[in-house]
Amino acid sequence: MKIVENVRGFRARKFVFAFFAGSFALFFALAIEIVLFSTQTERRESDIAIVLGAAVWGDEPSSVFLERINHAVELRKSDVVDYIIFTGGVGDGDNVSEAEVGKATAVSQGIHEEDIFVEMTSTITYENLTGACMIMEEQGWDTAVLVSDPLHMKRAITMASDLGLNITPSPTLTTRYQTWRSKLPSLLYETWFYALYLGQRPFLDQSNCGVGNSER
Repeated sequence: MKIVENVRGFRARKFVFAFFAGSFALFFALAIEIVLFSTQTERRESDIAIVLGAAVWGDEPSSVFLERINHAVELRKSDVVDYIIFTGGVGDGDNVSEAEVGKATAVSQGIHEEDIFVEMTSTITYENLTGACMIMEEQGWDTAVLVSDPLHMKRAITMASDLGLNITPSPTLTTRYQTWRSKLPSLLYETWFYALYLGQRPFLDQSNCGVGNSER
């Protein structure tokens, strides 16, 4: 009897070890995928730039958000895109939405108000993208470039492609995440939420948001 119990205990420990080893290997593989994708960028002429929201400080953009805004402004001034969509609602403790702060900052940098659209209700990346997709459908636009930080790009582009958006990555090359000391927490965060999204992916209803052709 004791031998049987020992065998069962060994098998249980072996199963637990295999589970955690496999989970770590998968997590590591996803992290590598995110890092490799973060260097990909395309400067394809498109209808719009979709700028994913980030934190604001009062009525000013955080340093992370400011770099995204600056990048979108540069894309518009270079005629890579015709319009900009800023996304993001009102965060906890804030009085103004991320999208409104993005628009105001872009206007202060010389972008015409009529070239800017805002989505002001979203709080997470997936909502940012579905809101932007609705604006694209209303305006009859087909193509977009996605503006966010490099390590955010893999998760965001995957979501956007799943939604049917004809979209290319345009990460902010001037992101504040320059050293591995600052990159590592962001990488761990992105890997965790990318893994969660992949797990939820089969259960999401993505049929109501399709613009153009999702092939890139």
